[in-house]
Formats: sequence, structure tokens, C-alpha cells
Amino acid sequence: MTPDTSAVTATLEVARCVALRLDERLAREHPVQISGNGQGSRTDSDLLASWRDALCPTEPSLLDRRLEWDGLEKSRVAELMAAPKEPPLPIAPWAEFLADACNACAASLRDPDRSQNPTDPVPFEEVLLPFVHVARCRLRQLVVDLDRVILPSAQASAERALLKELSAIAEQALFAEFATLRATHGGPGLGFDRPPRSLYRRFVRSFRHARLRPLIERYPVLGRLLAVRATFWVEASAELVVRLRADRDGLAETFDIDPLAAVTRLRQGLGDSHGRGRTVTSVRFTSGTEIIYKPRSLGIDVAFYGLLEWLNGRGLNPCQRTLKVLNRGMHGWVEKVQPRSMSTDEEVASYFERAGALLAIAYMLGAMDLHHGNVIAVGPDPVPVDLETIMATSAPRLGQDHDKGVVLRQSQSNVLRTGLLPYWRTTRDGWKLHPGGMGGISKKISGVTKTWCHTNTDWMVRRDEVRVTGQANCARRATEIRTPVDHVEDVVCGFERAYSALQRHRNELVSDRGPLAAFRGCRVRVLLRNTRAYHSAMRRSLHPKHLGDGLDHSLQFELLKARLLRRDTPVGFWYALGAEHRDLEDLDYPLFCTASDGLDLYDSQGCEVGTFGSASPHSDTIERVAGLNDDDRQRQTALIRFTFACLSAPLAPEPCDPGNDKPAATAPAASEARAIGRVLESLFIKEPDGAAYWVGRQWAERERGPRPVECTLYDGSVGVALFLVALDTVAGSGHRDLAGEALLPLRSTLRNSGTLAALADRTGIGIAKGIGGIVYALAQIGRMTDDASWLDDARLVASAIDSCRIRADKAIDVLNGTSGVLLSLLSLYELVGERWILERAIECGEHILATETTLSAKDELRCASGRFSRQAGFAHGVGGISSALARLARADGNEQFAAASETGFRLAVSDAGSSLEGTLQREDGRVPPAAESSLWRHTWCNGGVGTELGHIYYGLGPLPRSSTVLDTANADLGTTDHPCCGNLGRAELLLSADRMDLAADLVDRVVERAGRAGSYRMGNGVPDARWAPGFFQGLSGVGYQLLRIVAPSRLPCVLAFE
Repeated sequence: MTPDTSAVTATLEVARCVALRLDERLAREHPVQISGNGQGSRTDSDLLASWRDALCPTEPSLLDRRLEWDGLEKSRVAELMAAPKEPPLPIAPWAEFLADACNACAASLRDPDRSQNPTDPVPFEEVLLPFVHVARCRLRQLVVDLDRVILPSAQASAERALLKELSAIAEQALFAEFATLRATHGGPGLGFDRPPRSLYRRFVRSFRHARLRPLIERYPVLGRLLAVRATFWVEASAELVVRLRADRDGLAETFDIDPLAAVTRLRQGLGDSHGRGRTVTSVRFTSGTEIIYKPRSLGIDVAFYGLLEWLNGRGLNPCQRTLKVLNRGMHGWVEKVQPRSMSTDEEVASYFERAGALLAIAYMLGAMDLHHGNVIAVGPDPVPVDLETIMATSAPRLGQDHDKGVVLRQSQSNVLRTGLLPYWRTTRDGWKLHPGGMGGISKKISGVTKTWCHTNTDWMVRRDEVRVTGQANCARRATEIRTPVDHVEDVVCGFERAYSALQRHRNELVSDRGPLAAFRGCRVRVLLRNTRAYHSAMRRSLHPKHLGDGLDHSLQFELLKARLLRRDTPVGFWYALGAEHRDLEDLDYPLFCTASDGLDLYDSQGCEVGTFGSASPHSDTIERVAGLNDDDRQRQTALIRFTFACLSAPLAPEPCDPGNDKPAATAPAASEARAIGRVLESLFIKEPDGAAYWVGRQWAERERGPRPVECTLYDGSVGVALFLVALDTVAGSGHRDLAGEALLPLRSTLRNSGTLAALADRTGIGIAKGIGGIVYALAQIGRMTDDASWLDDARLVASAIDSCRIRADKAIDVLNGTSGVLLSLLSLYELVGERWILERAIECGEHILATETTLSAKDELRCASGRFSRQAGFAHGVGGISSALARLARADGNEQFAAASETGFRLAVSDAGSSLEGTLQREDGRVPPAAESSLWRHTWCNGGVGTELGHIYYGLGPLPRSSTVLDTANADLGTTDHPCCGNLGRAELLLSADRMDLAADLVDRVVERAGRAGSYRMGNGVPDARWAPGFFQGLSGVGYQLLRIVAPSRLPCVLAFE
């Protein structure tokens, strides 16, 4: 039965009100609320609360700042957020399209549409075909001679692309409705040989016969989005046809295409959608020629290929392939290339040499985003096919200042910025990506994706499907994929040759008539945010619960502004976020660009929305060319090698090396420490925007590879700075200023209460990688430098260690939990003597005693974060926790803490005096194999060395009947040298036990072995100690322990957190 037209019209009128977005509502003059639209029970305070929670429910000040920065009055905003009583005028284009789609439902359901494929149905295509029908009709109205330019078969493929896009938008909501219908009719009907379709057909009829009224009533925002995207498709398709006709002569001249040739196939959606639905499109003509249409200026492409031709003409070896380009100002056409395999090993080697050369050129230009989707392996040629960011801005991406891996890959000072080098990443679904442009590190890229099974039947369901595929950027010899990991030397060779060529031609490159002059004024893309963030936000906004009201849908994108709102003042591109928000609401990927020699930022519609940075991309490139030198080439080459070593190195510990050779001669410890200081100084990276850091191999939750070290004590810049200050204190090396530069970003963060709280929330309170370690390091730097400002900063960070954060801690141990925080607070208290710090420390002690998982009735240590249930050592075990309680008892005089400490240390002597030092028990109750037990026996972190050190250092003397000191002195050198679980942690124990002779002898052996090997041993697959700059498992910790041998009375014992 056909619904009354007036009912459909009324539904559309309500949809026009309810689907209004946040910015559209705030632009109204009269705050009148509609009844019966789902908002009637939501008060002004409820609406404001929804906005506040969308930004951050625990930081209400963010909403106040958001309103202030946009000049909005809070009381007025609350009234305007409700949906209006009357629909706005004039009628929006999307509403007109939606009305036409409702009227198009009268078409027969039995007539197949040319956009359909019976063997490959699109989910819920029958419900969505009215939108395709209206789009088709509107396109014909705009382009009267459409069939002469685009053959019907090509039109059908374009319409099918639209149908798939609409399905991806609506599938969540439509499946929720279908599942409800199916459940009310007894389920999917599994007693059939083939999937039945009776329920599905009933579902389709319920929408089509009602002229989409149920869809629009329940999901007015979905109706708007479908109409908007279909309207965009019409506009973009008509624009493509107009440009095809206008460019006939240019296409004939550039690509030898017959001006009268018609288009036989269109493949739309080859890239992300920008600027009202425009996408890269593959266009095939009747002659068989296929080219790529790009709806943007290709001036940067012309300049880049001109640069390659210029370099090829000056003997670049091997040469780089160029592509034909026709630039038409606002759009352009590019030669299409297809992946092609190679037939010989020589060609494969040549491919990776060319990839290395491309890396050097891209590095010189400051390129970004040349990942696996933007490079194609065409025989021995790696061909970049998306050059929007070949000369990129230095502006940091929003929302990723905490993601050090991303920060490093965006740094102008290294080759990782280009995206050509692979890196290891695991998604939340557990699958791995290797998205470097020159090829991945595995033979295949495996992925888990959601796919529909039994599509458009009663059995319809969505399941995970594992897909294993190769990539167009992978080098192939016949059918075998070759990875860059197997061709590191070829990559390095190509890079160094090209770098040297660029270095030789520096003056010509930057001259007024040089090839870089052609880049001036070119449009370049500015990536304000990672595309994944946009994809996640759009996907989240399409959940059915967000499609019933335009306000709810708009608020899903507010979270993207939260990090920026934690600043005290808006940055230059704050207003760009409004354009970003509008694009996302239309399901476009936001696009921002600038002139290569400018600083003004433009949105996808060409409107100026702010400024960024202090230097243009072109001027950055000129400066980088001027800085090409042998030192930089060697640094970049080392980083390339390190990148591949990080990707391919094993995770397992290295085999134990029992070598016990005594040195014939040793280098003085102080001299070695100064040499380490010079190495760290040479590796320090300073960016034009003020960022400064060291690079190391760090393990992130889902990523593996080179990363800027974090602001942490354990393996980050805080620990490195602590060593540099100690070096200056002992040896007068002049490294104090470098330490200050390294900590400048951290100290700036501390000045803002919002960013300090965010730092505490993100890192936790632990002493290893949390703010507890920052308190300790700043306090000790203040002590060594006699500079009160460092102690002031330590107090500031300590103030963030509040009662809530202490009570929330579950780890308890030293490195990650409350015991470490307790030690850091006591260290600061002993320097400044302020009572509030001691009171905070007492809270830590009480929390340790109150935590049931710490000491059980059987006197067994149960550390929540530890690897073993009965665990030795200082980092996670009995030594550290008991030491912290002993130190607190000494400061506070509380016998309860002293008794608990004694109980903990008593666990270190068990079973008739047998030391716990090597008796480690796994969580499953099994004793580790002898090799692993030996590996941990003489370590500070999890072995007897740490337990003994704590017992000695806090005035209790050696453990009764323990032979740890003597065993440590006589043991063979371990596999690693750093303080945490290496040889220099053992040396600290000998030093603390007043065995300077044994400690010095052990240090001599370590230094001599490092001299023979060319590097200290860091383990964890780190091939060179330079790439482990941190303290506890890195080079700065080695240097610090060498200084402890030289001047133990002038430097605190960091392993005891003195």
C-alpha cells in the first residue's frame, strides 16, 4: 500500500529539522525546540553535557575553552543546540534530493538495474537503488551528450561505485533493522539447502513501498548523508565529463588519445574522497589507452618529474623513471602504470638501488607519505604515483604529539619522514602492516576485514575474513616477492650515490634557473592529521545510535579537537578545524593545502583558514639542500641500516657469552664516559619547530622500529639528560646545556596544568616511564647543578602525583608502580624538606601495605606487574619494594613501614639460608631452564644483585649467608652491558659493597670487550649501542655507571634511587 504523500512530506519536514548539524543550529537566530523529534526530554544542560562528554567527560574546561575560542556564549549555545521547530529555508539541496529518492521508490522492484551484478550483490542494494536512479537522472540533465562521451558500460561501472559507497554508509543501520525484523519472525530460517530470501524481500518492501519513510523517521541523518553523497557523485561526474571534453586536444598531444574516442570504463574511488566527493579516477578509452584523472593541480608533479629528468641528464645512476603529465590548473591527467615483475636478480638489485636513490631525492625535498599505496613497482623502477606531499610542510600533525613513532616519521631531519622505509605495525585486529613505499618486510600483507556472507538473504551476516595479498609496491622476480630487508646494501648504495650527486649539484639545484625553482607556487598538501583518525571518526559516526539526530552525529567529530584545546591559546590553524569538521560530516576526508612557498592554509573549498609554521615547504627544502654534507649522509645511512635491523632483529635474548678474557690494557672510565657524551651529542636531533630528541629502538604497543625516545627516565631523554649533567659535573665536559635543550619540551609541558595532567594520565606515575622518574631525575639534576629551577620543576611534577593516582596504582613495584614513586618523592623530600612531599610519600607507603597482592599470609611476594610470582630483584621484586619501605621508615620513623620492609627482605633468605637470588619461579609454578636462570641470576632488575643492593644501600648490610657479592665478582661477563640486567648493574653492587677493586676490574672487562666489538652490548636485537641512548638499558646508563667508578661520592646511586 502506497503511503499518503502528505505523510511522507511531513516526515521529510521533520527530517530537515532533526538532521541539522551543530554548526547549522548555532547559526540560527531563534532557539525554538521541536516536539516529538527525540529531543523533547533533553534539557539545555543535557545538551551541553553531551557536547562536554564528546570532548572529554573528565575535563569540563575543554568545552568552556572551545566556546571561548569560537566566540560563543554558553547560555545562548545551550538554547540553540536543540532542533528547530520549523525547517530552515531555503530547502537544502540534500533535502530536495531525498524527496526525489522517496518518489523514485515507485519503480518496479522486479526491474534489474544496470548497477547491479547478480553474482556479486551489494548489501541492501534494493533499498538504495532509488538514490542511484535519481543520481543517474540528474547527471543526464546536466550532461546532454553523456552517451557520446561516456559509453553506457562505463556509466554503469560508475553507478555501481556509487551504489557501493551508499551501501558502506547505510549498512550498519540497515542491518540493525533487518536483524530486528528477522528476530521477530523466528530467526534466519536455517533449515534450507540454500539461503532463503523471503524475510529479506519483506524487509526491502517495507522500505520501498513506504517510500523510505521508515528509514527517514528512524535515521534522518542517514537519509541526509545518502542524499549528500549521491549529490556529490552527480557533481563530480558531470565535472569529469566537462573536463574530458575541454581537454581533448591536450590528451591527444600528451597521451596520443584520439580526440573522438569515447570512454569505455571508469574506475572511481581510487583514493580518498575530497572536496565534495571528488576522487582519483581511472579512465579507459576505446583505443585501449588508460590514464588517471586527478581532481587537483598537478603542478607539483610536473616539477618533480622535471627534477628527475634534470638529475638523469647529469648522470644519476641508476636513473629514475618519469611519467607523462598534463596539468590543467585545477585538475590534471597522468600516465597510468601497472605493476610489473622482473626476470633477473640484477633487475631486482637495480630496483632497490633506484629505491635508495628515490629515498635520497625524497629526503632532500622533505617528502612525506610515500607509503605502500603511493608507489608502484614497475619492473626495476619504483614509481611514486601520488606526489601531493613530495614537498611537505613541517607542521606537526594534530593529535599525535604523544606518538613518538609518528613524530619521527614526520621529522624533516631524517629519511623516515618520506614513508619509503618499512616499519612494523600491528592493528587492533592483530594483523600486521609493512607500509613502506619501497616494499614490506614480509612476503605478504595479511589482513582481517569485515565481509558480508550470504548477502541479501535471510542468512545475511557479517564476519571477519582473513586476506593475504601482495602489494603493487613489492618488487617481484617472476612470482616471488623480494623484500628490502634482503637488499639493504643495494638500498644504501643507491641512497649514497644519489645523495652524493645532490651534494655535488647543490648550487645548481637552488639557483634561480635550477630545477627547484619550478616548485615555487605549486600546490602542496598539508597533512594536519593521520588519515586513520579520520577513518575511525567517520566509521564511528555511522553507528545507528548516531544517525537519529544531527547533533549526535556532529558531536562524534568533536573529540578530534580535544588535544588542541589543552593548549592555553589557539594555534594558527585552529579555525581549520571547523573546515575539517564540516568535511567529515559530509563523509569527505578533510584536505588542506598551501602554496609551496607560502604559509597560508586553505581548505578543500579553497578558503583560507589560517597559517602554519614559520617557514614554507620550499624554503625548508632550500635550507636542507644547503645542509647536505658527509656527516648528514653518514647519519642518514646509519638510520637506514638501523631501521632494517629493527625490523629483522630477533626478539629473544642473545646466547650467553662466557668469555672471561682479561684485558691487557684498559681505557680510563672517565675517558670512555666523555666519548659516550660526544656520541650522544652527535646523535641529538633538533627540528626547526623546536622539537629535540634522540632516536632509539623502542617497543610500542602496536609498532616496532626507530622512534624518538620518550621523556622518561628508564629509556628516554630524561635519563640521557641525567647522564649528561653528571658528565659535566664530574668531567667538566660542557654537556649541561645539551641536557637543558633535551628537556626544554618537557619543561614547557610542565607550565600548563592541562598538559601536565595529560602527561600523568598517559604515562602513569611509575619511576621508569612515568612522572615518578621525571621527579627523581629533575631533583638529582637540581642537586648536581645547584640550580633551584630544576627543583621547582620537580616539585611541580610531584604535585601531579595525587591521592587518586596513588590509589589507582595496581603495580606496586619500583619500575611501574607505587614503590618507585615512593623512592622518587623521598629523593625530592630529602633535598627540599617540604612536609607535603613526605605526606604524599606516606600515602604511597600506606597504599603498598593496603594492597593485598603484595605480601600474602605465606610471606610470598605477589607483584601484580611482575613476570614471576616469587620474584627477586629491585625493579619488580622484593628488593625494590622492601627498600622503598625501609627508606620511608627512616624518613618518617613509622615502625609499621620498617616491619613490612623487614618482612620483605626476610623473603630473600629462604629454606635454610638459600638465597632467593637465582631461585625464580614462573607464574605457572615452573622453575626456568638453567640457561635463563643464569641469565637473570646476576641482574639488578630481576636477580639477586638488585635484592642485595637494596639491602646494603639502606643500611642493613649484606643479606645473611648470601654469596651474591662474591658470585657477582667471579661470574663471567653477561650478554649485555647496561645497568638494568647487564654487567654494569653488577658493578654497582660491587661498588656499594665497598669492593672498588672488584668493581673497577669488572668495568675494565666490559670496556675492553666493547673496544674489541666496536660497541657496548644492549641486547634486544639492538645492533649498535648508539641506537639505545637511554639509561637503564642504554648508552647513557653505561656512561653514568662509568662515572660512578670515577667519582662515587659525587654522583647518586641511580639504581638505588638515592
